[in-house]
Order: sequence, then structure tokens, then C-alpha cells
Amino acid sequence: KGGAGMYLALTGARLKAADLLHLGIATHAAASAQVPALLQALEGASDAQDVARILEAGQSAGMIDIADPAPITAASAVIDAAFTATTLAGVFERLRADGSDWAQKQLSILASKSPLSLALTFRQLQEGAKHTSFADNMAMEYRMVNRMAKSHDFLEGVRAILVDKDQAPVWQPATLDAVSDAEVDAFFAPLGEGAELMDRLPS
Repeated sequence: KGGAGMYLALTGARLKAADLLHLGIATHAAASAQVPALLQALEGASDAQDVARILEAGQSAGMIDIADPAPITAASAVIDAAFTATTLAGVFERLRADGSDWAQKQLSILASKSPLSLALTFRQLQEGAKHTSFADNMAMEYRMVNRMAKSHDFLEGVRAILVDKDQAPVWQPATLDAVSDAEVDAFFAPLGEGAELMDRLPS
């Protein structure tokens, strides 16, 4: 809904169960203690209609608790206003203009990320929305991950977080303004004959 997808992709924010329900990512949620009984009931399901009936019965019996408020709703207005901008620079501009503590926190989070990764993620969601099939999206992401795994920023992130653990990555380029369209375009370009995802899958 709204700018939620872009917000999650750029910031890496995590959702609570109630958030998943609110955004329509999940249809039902259960407390951990309720999961074994729910799984046992679902093991006897024969088809999708049976699954729906079991979930509905569980919800009616209180086995599935969906009553918790969604934390993300407190920021929904800002998320929809800022993260629906048509450019990445626009996202930053709208967050700065908002001025709320929540918006400033998001700016701080975004400032810690690789500028190149932010630009790639923004483009990825824009391009992905144009694809009509899951396979096309996977092919796009396969191109991206093949190139990202060899990029400076991926290796630098691994160094800063997992190897040296200094939490001080030095990104290249260092700022969003320095990330060129050509640099971003290169991550989405075809990999070449025999190297694409569909070429690698068994026929």
C-alpha cells in the first residue's frame, strides 16, 4: 500500500505481525504458542478451500490473534507522502520537509546506507513494477546480484560489518549525487549469451 514497499526496501525496516496484516502481506497471524496447533490442523487440509476454512475456524476460536494494532500506521502518512516520490532525491527532500522526529530518523538510517545500493533498490522497485511475470523479476534480480556480489560496496559492507566489524564502511561513490545513471543502468543490463538466469535453469 502507498509508499510502504519503497520504505521497507530502502530502510530495511522490519515489520511486526500486525503490520503484515495491515499491509496485506499476510492474511492471518498466530502467536508462537498457537503455531503447533495451527500447523496440526493445517496438515489435514486437502485444498485451498480447506485451508481457508481452518484459518477462519481458528480465527473464530481465538487461536489466531489479529487484534494487535499495526505500529506502521503511526507513520503511514509520512511513508505515503515521502516514499511515493518519483525520484530517490525526492524521497530525501520530502523527509527533510516533513521535519518530524520519525522522518529525521529515516534520513539518518538512509544516510548510513550505500548510496549506490539505495539508487539500485529504488530503480529495482520501479522496474519490477513494470514486469508482468515473476520470472521477469527474477531475471532482473539475477542480473543485479551477479554484479552486486563483485561490487566495491558489497565487499566493503561485508568488511565493515562481518570482518573488521568497525561499522564504518567507506562507500564508493560516497554520495547520492555522485551515483551516475550509467552506473545504475549497468546493473540491469543483460549478462550475455548463456549467462542469464533462464540459461542457467534446467530445461
